[in-house]
Amino acid sequence: QTGRWHHIAGVYDGEETRLYVDGRLIDTVKRAAKRRKNNLPLLVGADVDGAGRPMSFFDGCIDGVRLSKIARYKGVRFEPVRRHSPDEHTALLLNMDGAMGPWVYDESENRAHPSAIKGLPRIRPADD
Repeated sequence: QTGRWHHIAGVYDGEETRLYVDGRLIDTVKRAAKRRKNNLPLLVGADVDGAGRPMSFFDGCIDGVRLSKIARYKGVRFEPVRRHSPDEHTALLLNMDGAMGPWVYDESENRAHPSAIKGLPRIRPADD
């Protein structure tokens, strides 16, 4: 639904991939496999082509991004939190109100602090 905030979560636990929207399981694909890695950059709000260039930009607002080393959610429902806090399983945590010049503050222990390519994050009210 446009015009309101949503919590989107993708989970892969080694057995299946699950998609949640606002804490409700939307779809599941069973496929047990080891994750494959590549050397392409990770972009938030865009995809990359085979050369690592940004494409297919997301047209909307992103409030926060968390990547975890574990499968955080299981079952058909969970209660999303408004703002995530880092823990030992957090690989990347970007609450988009943490801009420092051209970088976004990574609250995980990795302190990756990615740069903004297309535009700087802006603070917007949660009910905006």
